[in-house]
Amino acid sequence: MSKICSAHELSHFIERLRRRVEAEPSVEAFTELDTALEELKVAEETVHEQTEALEKALQRADTERQRYLELFEFAPDGYCVTDSRGVIVEANRAMCELLKSPLSAVIEKPLLVFVPLEQKRELRRFIMKVRQPHPEPTQRDRAVWQTEFQLGRRDPIPVSARCSVSRRQEPDPPRLLWLLRDMTEQRRAEDRLKQARHDLEDLVDAKTRELQERLEELEGFHDVAVGRELRLIELEKKLQAFKALSDRHEDRSDRKDGRR
Repeated sequence: MSKICSAHELSHFIERLRRRVEAEPSVEAFTELDTALEELKVAEETVHEQTEALEKALQRADTERQRYLELFEFAPDGYCVTDSRGVIVEANRAMCELLKSPLSAVIEKPLLVFVPLEQKRELRRFIMKVRQPHPEPTQRDRAVWQTEFQLGRRDPIPVSARCSVSRRQEPDPPRLLWLLRDMTEQRRAEDRLKQARHDLEDLVDAKTRELQERLEELEGFHDVAVGRELRLIELEKKLQAFKALSDRHEDRSDRKDGRR
C-alpha cells in the first residue's frame, strides 16, 4: 500500500478497500483494511493534536491582541494609525481627546483636517517625507521622525509628534504610526522658566547698577578721605616746619639775651 498523505485521502482509500472486501473477500484485503484503519486512527490523533495546538495558539493570539488593544486604547498619550496619505484609520481615546472629537468623527478623516490652516502645508510636507521609501535603518531611532505642530482650529494646542512607518502591508501602501503628546504644560513650564530667567537677569542688572552706584560713592568718599588725609599731612608738615623755625628763633633770642 502506498503512503497516505492526509486523513482525507486515507478515508477514501479505506472506502475503496471496504468495497473490495465486500466484492472479493480475502485475507490480503482484510490485512490492508486493518492497516489502513490503524493509519486512519493515527492520522485522526495527529489531527486532533494539531487542532488543540492551533486552538491554543489562537487563544494566545487573541489574548495578545486584547492586551494590545487595552494598551492602545488606554495609553496616556495620543496614538493613531494613518494610511500613507495621512487619513486616520485607528485612534485611541487620548487621541480623540486631543482632537476634541468622538471616534466616529475621527476615523476616515485626514489628520490635516484637525490642523490650523497656517500649518497644513508644513505637515503635508512632513507626511510626504516620512512615507518615502527609505533604506532599512541600522538603529531603531533612525526609523522615527519627529515634528511639532498644533491640533485644533478654534483653540489650538501644541503637540509633539513622533511618526514611524509600518511596511508590513507591502505591497500595499505603508501605514504611518503616530504618537502625539500634548505640549501645553511643557510650553507653560518653559514660559515660566523663561520669565523666571528674565526676572533674574533684571534683578542681577538692578543689583549690578546698585553696586556700581555704591562703588562710585565709595570711590568718591575715598577720594575725599585721601584728599583730606593728604591735606592733614601737608598741614602737619607745615606745623612741624613752623615749630622748627619757631624753636630756632627762640634759640637765637636766648643767645642774644645771654650775651647781654
